[in-house]
Amino acid sequence: MKMWKNVKIKVSAGAVLLLAALYFVLDWDGLSALLLAAAAHEAGHFAALYFTGGRVSSVRADVCGAVIERSGSTSTLEEVICAAAGPLAGVAYALLAARLGTALGSRMLTASAGMSLVLSAFNLLPAPPLDGGRIAEALLGRRAAGAIALAAAGLVLSAGLVAVARGYGAALLCAGAYLCLQQASGG
Repeated sequence: MKMWKNVKIKVSAGAVLLLAALYFVLDWDGLSALLLAAAAHEAGHFAALYFTGGRVSSVRADVCGAVIERSGSTSTLEEVICAAAGPLAGVAYALLAARLGTALGSRMLTASAGMSLVLSAFNLLPAPPLDGGRIAEALLGRRAAGAIALAAAGLVLSAGLVAVARGYGAALLCAGAYLCLQQASGG
């Protein structure tokens, strides 16, 4: 396939650290569920790139997940399609995994369905480097999208503070802090 010709695959130390941390926090079923959800998400991006004629120049795994870098110029519509394809594939996968999980009595698949929905919803937030941030930049321009991204990051951070205060854990707070740092550094 032309799309995969000369693709560089990069795995950072942060990606290995993240995987190790997840292995300690999750059991094997939980880790499998999360990896399946993430794979479905990325498969959506790859499919959209293929159908829009894009070429993947590299796939990078870092502490924040996978990043697909492509070569060549794209239109606004192609950018929106490619960015939205990951979350859309994640929702489609979640529906399928929920049905299969229920039919087969697989807690791992039903957990993966839930993780996929959360991953898809989070990725649609209008803040770079998330898919929603890419969509906002393509449709509104960098300046307007930047203001929206800063507001979204602040809301996630605030929701994270509320979640911690109510005893729901610090995951949302960490996500909000990460998004705020991304916006402060220019996305």
